[in-house]
Amino acid sequence: MFHDRCPNAVMQTNSIPKNEIQVLWTAPPSNSGCVIFKATIVVTREIWYGEEGPLWLSLCESSEDVDNIEPPVLQTCCACHEAKYEVTFEGLWSRNTHPKDFPTNNFKTKFSDIIGASHSVDYKFWYYDEYASDGLKELAEEGVTKLLERELKNKSDHIRTIIKARGISYPNITGKTFAVFRVDNRHHLMSLVSMIHPSPDWIVGVSSLELCQQNCSWVESKTLNLYPWDAGTDNGTTYTSDDSPIFPREPIRRITTKSPTNSPFYDEYSNEMKPLARLILSRQRLYEKHNCEGPDSTGLPDLEEYCAVSEWQEWSPCNVDCGRGTRHRQRTYKLKVANQHKQRQTCKQQLTQRSLCYGLKPECPSEAPPTEECELTTWGKWSECSVTCGNGTKTRSRRYRTRTAAKHCQQVTNNPPKLEQNIPCEMPPCDLVEPISPECAHKAWSEWSTCSVTCGKGTKMRRKLSVNVEDLHKHNRISRQSFDGNSWEEDDGDTDGDNCERLIERVECFNDEAPTCDESTTIPALACGLPMDVGLCRSNVDRWHFNNVKGKCELFSYSGCEGNKNNFRTLEMCEHVCGDYQSK
Repeated sequence: MFHDRCPNAVMQTNSIPKNEIQVLWTAPPSNSGCVIFKATIVVTREIWYGEEGPLWLSLCESSEDVDNIEPPVLQTCCACHEAKYEVTFEGLWSRNTHPKDFPTNNFKTKFSDIIGASHSVDYKFWYYDEYASDGLKELAEEGVTKLLERELKNKSDHIRTIIKARGISYPNITGKTFAVFRVDNRHHLMSLVSMIHPSPDWIVGVSSLELCQQNCSWVESKTLNLYPWDAGTDNGTTYTSDDSPIFPREPIRRITTKSPTNSPFYDEYSNEMKPLARLILSRQRLYEKHNCEGPDSTGLPDLEEYCAVSEWQEWSPCNVDCGRGTRHRQRTYKLKVANQHKQRQTCKQQLTQRSLCYGLKPECPSEAPPTEECELTTWGKWSECSVTCGNGTKTRSRRYRTRTAAKHCQQVTNNPPKLEQNIPCEMPPCDLVEPISPECAHKAWSEWSTCSVTCGKGTKMRRKLSVNVEDLHKHNRISRQSFDGNSWEEDDGDTDGDNCERLIERVECFNDEAPTCDESTTIPALACGLPMDVGLCRSNVDRWHFNNVKGKCELFSYSGCEGNKNNFRTLEMCEHVCGDYQSK
């Protein structure tokens, strides 16, 4: 929250320990100078940190290259007439402009043949932060356009003109090469690309440059500075790096002056990079059309077109080398709109899927967990039946003795030990009971929650999930993983909650470490000296802890599980247990 006395200062809303914080801020107007963020962390009244190292950050306004501003892509172009453009590719790369590690053999320096197309909004043959096709890979690594041209021809229904121009090489590498192309109100974007030679997989070019204007006219001229891009198919970081293929490929990304340090474009002061080439577009003529009026002249998409999605991308690599991990895949709306939130609200299409996976090695023998670290407690007692009549469930559980090792111990083996057991139980028949609907009967149950108390008797619960048991079992076979309560899908659409998820079972449970809650037996030297720990659950229970900095008991909000023994139900009990500790 904002500090009531210090302008532009934000302070904590509570004293609960934190691993991170987030602050929303609004950038100042242009030409306002740099913005400096400073943070202070107070550990105790005597110990605090501030305004140094990672607690200090300066952000300055970017000096945007006026010749590198691309207009936003229009989903529909209202221009009636067609246009013809000449594109000029001018080389700027030389030993004078980019002296660091410039190739020693000038005769090998060149820009490959230029290839591109004028195309529609629902197609792009390369794009920032996406993956290179086989054709783009061949161009980026070898400077050969043959396969990429074939890929363009295979998408001829999305393309008006394939753009081709000769490359430029030493001694004319700072010369110019030309091509012409046409655009219309369906094919109003232009993309082209050329390889930087020699390089591992570096390219220059432009992707989906918009030539149609909102006033239904065509851009008369446009100049763009071109900077290097890494196609994500080779690991090399210098002009003459040895071949080092990347599998799977990485997204196409802009090469900057910030990293890597052995790059020829690296600058220790992160100064702006000089462009390697320049693109100049000039409109040559207009081709008038006389049938502009008609049902399609508005260019407004129907709902089917508005909500159309692309094919699923390939699954991402597993995020671990061995053992169990996760992977994901995505798709996007074909129609790019300004108000993406409204599109998601209207269409409610699933855009992301997640799945459990295993690394190349199903287990991690070299990271086998130490026996002591992954030692389990004995099984707890069976709970009471989850129902008072009819058919229900009894449950019991165990856990890792070292709580912080649970995640690691579960992931490093293909067959982790089960921490929960369930058995059916029968109670006397129910006279009046509302049966579970057929829709919910086949839904899977979640895992049981942790016990709601840290000592004595509490409750734990589970609820129906929004997936069928059959689908769950099918997924488990695919991922070689018994269901452990993890979700494998992420729905980007805004859907209503599943009514079956309102079905909940509750059973009694006991904390194995503290079957009773005799707080007076707590050792003051161990409990009262511990820091406040709210735990890991989501309840909101008033408890008391001893603040050894202030020397008194204070109220705090307990989450309902985990935490430590500096946790008392009443102020009287806290003062009784920590009285001796307080007086020392």
